[in-house]
Amino acid sequence: MAGLTAGAKEPGDGVRHISWNLNGRRRQALAQVVALVALNPDIVAVQEVTVGSLPLLRSALTANGFRHVVDSFELAPGDFLPRGPRRYGLLTASRYPLAAEHPGRFPVPWPERVLSVTLDITRNPIELHNTHIPPGSSNGWTKVAVVWAIPHALAPRDWYPVESGDVPQRAGRYRQRARELSMPCLAPRVMRSA
Repeated sequence: MAGLTAGAKEPGDGVRHISWNLNGRRRQALAQVVALVALNPDIVAVQEVTVGSLPLLRSALTANGFRHVVDSFELAPGDFLPRGPRRYGLLTASRYPLAAEHPGRFPVPWPERVLSVTLDITRNPIELHNTHIPPGSSNGWTKVAVVWAIPHALAPRDWYPVESGDVPQRAGRYRQRARELSMPCLAPRVMRSA
């Protein structure tokens, strides 16, 4: 057990991770947290968080044992205004310690759409990248730029990066890019709100 943080998991214990696009629904934020908590995850990564839903989400998750919470709005530059197509952010919450990574790692046009954290759960760090890809029908080449940037920035490492989030249209392309980089791929699974 040497080298593990208090409450850390042993390899093979498993880590329960849930990713959910909240669809920016402020009025349903509390019900969404109740649904997430009922599944007993260790890590929650949510997309389409709004400035209005953020305080309730943070408070409810913290009250339910997710003591470590970070959101993409708090990491945004001081002049960032969450409006229009850029009104959505991300939130990652964990029962275990996490450290937010600098948003500049990924050369994306909208940095608030990628939230990277390093989790201190096992003997080796777990890198989690929570993403929300903007729709191409209303944002044109922004989607293409984000889709291209993420797998290119995830170079092979000694540990496995996990991509999480609202990325259903590109799961196949992501797996292909992972094979090209000789990287194991933990494909994202998307849970959509009702």
